[in-house]
Amino acid sequence: MRGCFCGKRGILCEDFDNSHRPLAGVTAVFLLAERFEGIGLWSRDQIVFMLGYAALVRGFLDMGFSYNVLHISRRIGRGQMDHTLVQPQPVGK
Repeated sequence: MRGCFCGKRGILCEDFDNSHRPLAGVTAVFLLAERFEGIGLWSRDQIVFMLGYAALVRGFLDMGFSYNVLHISRRIGRGQMDHTLVQPQPVGK
């Protein structure tokens, strides 16, 4: 039996998931802020600004760094950083 992430259909499923999951998280916070006219001492406008800023920063991080570079603690915890540092390096050029 084939799973959802096999073939062309799988690529579409993964793209849909990767684009809608962050959108759902932002929408949930925005709707709570809209319903209660803010969260705590923060106004609705302040929350919208922070959501936009967080999305922008996360987008730059995802665009500029790969998964293992972005989560360096995982590489250190799994011993992958040691493997990278011990690899032989070329002497010339």
